[in-house]
Amino acid sequence: MRTSTSSSRDPDECIHSYSYHRTIIHLYQSIKETAMCSPRKLPQSLPSQQSRPSIQSILLPIIASLLHLHVFYHALFNYLLFLPHLQPTTPSSVFYSKCYLLERAVFVAYTFDLLCCYLFRIIPFSRCNLSKDIASHHLPILVGVLPLCIPIWAEWKTIDPLVHSILDHTNNTNDDETTKWRYAMIMGVLQANGWGFVSSLNEFIMCLQRAEMNFYGIETFHQLSMMDRNSNNSKKHHGHQGERKKIMTSRWVIGFELYFKFGIFCIFSCFGFKACCSLDKVYYGHWMEVHGNGDGGANDFDESWKAVKAIVVSPMFIRAVLFRVFMLSMYPMMGWRTIKKIQQFHRDGKGDRKGKQGGDDIAMTKKIR
Repeated sequence: MRTSTSSSRDPDECIHSYSYHRTIIHLYQSIKETAMCSPRKLPQSLPSQQSRPSIQSILLPIIASLLHLHVFYHALFNYLLFLPHLQPTTPSSVFYSKCYLLERAVFVAYTFDLLCCYLFRIIPFSRCNLSKDIASHHLPILVGVLPLCIPIWAEWKTIDPLVHSILDHTNNTNDDETTKWRYAMIMGVLQANGWGFVSSLNEFIMCLQRAEMNFYGIETFHQLSMMDRNSNNSKKHHGHQGERKKIMTSRWVIGFELYFKFGIFCIFSCFGFKACCSLDKVYYGHWMEVHGNGDGGANDFDESWKAVKAIVVSPMFIRAVLFRVFMLSMYPMMGWRTIKKIQQFHRDGKGDRKGKQGGDDIAMTKKIR
């Protein structure tokens, strides 16, 4: 009879094997729990509880807004609203002073914007996210436009003799036939510059919007729009200073800013363009009246050619040409983009009203129940 021996394991060996497996299981569970409880990154699109904003990130946009408000003041009160009070005998010194004050205000405001961008690394405008967006607008004006007006208010008659000849030729006479050119030229310059720089009110609003956004830790205007579209997000994420109070980022201010921007690109620019064209007529008309015979002969043809050559080298004429080229190349696209923003603004408003009406209906239903 064959005896069968059953293979059995040593009890100590079983205990050690059981302890080993229990240790592996506990180690795996602890690693899993640690991974599940690790902190997660907050969404980039919403403001989180980070460090408090620096004082300069709020103060610098406020200073920039005041500088642009200064530009708007000169463009509106010293230029456009002065037009009804302009007389053919208005002293040239008054004209020079108005040109200097506006040009100086623009230079200071635009230079400060660039310092904010490249020295302090703070974008002063709410709708701009990159420094190059501001530099692409400011640098051509600082380098190419403002210097062309220096011969006027500095009275450098040898650099821009055409403009000064109009002022000097008619400044010492009361003849209506001669003072009309001086009056028309001053009128055209005030209108072109006034309608061109009255847009600083829009920059004033955007600077204050940026200061308010920095105060609440909102980085981009797109982020602000997304928060306004989602009422839940606007209630849960208030940034550093608690519940966000909308002042310059309120719906009324944003709507006014968009419609004013539309006026800049589609209405004010047309007035400025027309004023520049009227200046061309003044330059040519004055030259032909002084140097031409008015009989349409060969002398008038020669003088017409001389008038064209004198006009195209005038700094003020070059400035008016640059202004018109900039408007024709940029304003149609910028105007169309503004129209799209206005449409989106009204679509968001309808959505907010529907959401508010829906919330009121739910509250009323609960009250009835």
